[in-house]
Amino acid sequence: MCNGKNEFTAEELRKNVRVPKSVEEKLRTIVEKCLERSGIYHRVISRIKTAESLENKYKKKSYDENRKIQDLVGIRINVYFEDDLRICRNIMEMLFGEAEWSVSSVPDEEFKPQKINGVFKLPEDLKNMISDETWDYFIDDTFELQLKTIFFEGWHEIEHDMKYKGSDLWSGKGDRARYFNTILATLELCDKSIVTLFDNLGHDLYHERNYAGMIKAHFRIKMQDEELYPEIQELFDADHSVENLPKRVFKTKREDLVYALLETPGKFEINVNTVVAVINRKVMHDPEITRIMNDRDVFGRNSRSADDEMGYDLRLPEYMSTFNAEVDLDTTASDKDEKFASAVNIIYSWFYNKFSGVLTSMSETPGFVDIEELGFRIKCEVHEEDRFFICESKSLDGREPGRIWVTSAVVMDNGSDRLHLSVNNGFSYYPNKNDKSDVTGEFSCPRFYRQIASQIGIIDYVKCGTTHCVVNEEQTAEIYKLLTASSRTFPLVFVVSKNLLADAKLDESWLGTFALRYVQEKAGHYAHFCRIHLAQSEILLQMLIDNHVGYEVDDADRCAQGVLVVRPKEKGVISCEWFSEEHVKTCKFASFDSISHLMPFKQHDSGKAFGNELLQTLRRMNNDVDVYKIIG
Repeated sequence: MCNGKNEFTAEELRKNVRVPKSVEEKLRTIVEKCLERSGIYHRVISRIKTAESLENKYKKKSYDENRKIQDLVGIRINVYFEDDLRICRNIMEMLFGEAEWSVSSVPDEEFKPQKINGVFKLPEDLKNMISDETWDYFIDDTFELQLKTIFFEGWHEIEHDMKYKGSDLWSGKGDRARYFNTILATLELCDKSIVTLFDNLGHDLYHERNYAGMIKAHFRIKMQDEELYPEIQELFDADHSVENLPKRVFKTKREDLVYALLETPGKFEINVNTVVAVINRKVMHDPEITRIMNDRDVFGRNSRSADDEMGYDLRLPEYMSTFNAEVDLDTTASDKDEKFASAVNIIYSWFYNKFSGVLTSMSETPGFVDIEELGFRIKCEVHEEDRFFICESKSLDGREPGRIWVTSAVVMDNGSDRLHLSVNNGFSYYPNKNDKSDVTGEFSCPRFYRQIASQIGIIDYVKCGTTHCVVNEEQTAEIYKLLTASSRTFPLVFVVSKNLLADAKLDESWLGTFALRYVQEKAGHYAHFCRIHLAQSEILLQMLIDNHVGYEVDDADRCAQGVLVVRPKEKGVISCEWFSEEHVKTCKFASFDSISHLMPFKQHDSGKAFGNELLQTLRRMNNDVDVYKIIG
């Protein structure tokens, strides 16, 4: 356990900070698969910090709740071309969401490796595989991602060990240090020169009408060897217009091609012909190229059987909801304007930070926005006098080709003392018969919603984030109002205990290692929680009967302690899910693995497993709605 002095031994850390190797491997696989689809030349290296490395880190620096270790798991991406650093940075944010980036500044007169480090939140399913004791050691639930060019990668390790850590070696040896720096200057020149070289080579090949070579040199992405279709070569040769077809291919930005490759659905080989097809689809829209590519089946789709793939005919994709909220904000008549402005700024800042790297014309402040680029669209309107704000986006998913994320947020005056907040997040996709991934297990709550819940407060009939305790009839009457409220949109979790302690507090020792607080911290902004005495729960159910409110609870469970999850009332009926005391104590639960399959929780006690099952139940209930949002 934490001793407050940051003086932890390697032995103690090895025992309590346990990160399965599969966490590192799955994280690296996610990154590699995405970069392979982009065509970028790259190498990916990963590591888990050893107990000895952590021990040294604690000795050198002081950590606390406000300053935590953020690189327990590390990923390093080495790219071959300098301009891929920025592109990779954007792709990683598409893949993992927002990041805290740190870029080392290098004065004009100095030469040193530039560090580009990003800190991302660990995917929830990977975080859950790490031992719970880990978080007691001021370690954050994040991973660090480093970006470097391949030239600087080797140099950086030498510079770090022999110059940064070994600064005493260079004392009084200015001529040696200067010579050392000239090597770094040469490497920086190499990074810039190789990009210039291929750009010039591509221009030369364009004028020589070697269009296959032009494509390879100009775009500098990993392609399979294949000759340019003769029909495309003839079409290019015959076009003598000022803005001819090969010139338009050459003028296409390299980063636009990379993003277009990520957006293109299905599996296909990257070669000169598929590159022309993708550019034509996204930029040129030339009907003759389209005809040739269709006749040639450039993406190899017609050669696959109907059982191999789905979704390439023109039809609407399916929509999968990942988070929904229809709530009021905790406002009064006197502070509505102030909290409207606050909510708008929180929401717009999230959209701006997420998309401004791609949609570069976005303004930093909320306003009227309507921008569309390859694979991205954002619309925003603000009417301050009417207290109305809407922001919607569509964006490609860099990890799952063919998937488009749709996010919308609306803040509006509901005519009373409160403001109303509507949030919808989800994605459109084409299901594949051979893809066994269970997309219904996905949950993605935008961070701006959690910020609003924390900074402003949200109302779902009552304020969310508080725990109700019911041990007498007066409290039962109050919780009955929440239970039956037609305006309640979130599920209500009852933890039912049959015994009271001497001070009239509930005896919850039967819960064992199940930590309700863990679930509340995760789901308190989209669920209600109530601790209740068994006698009062029986009264509550009888009140439902007396008032002719339909409910679905087995009579055998009415006289037992356990956990009851109650959905919002629908068509006069309140439906429930019941988890018995035995289930809580013996639960074995599997969590959805967003990469490819189900991975069991590596938990040795059932209380922690049930906590995860309850959390997934609440998330499933949140997603179980009929919502379909289309922008413009």
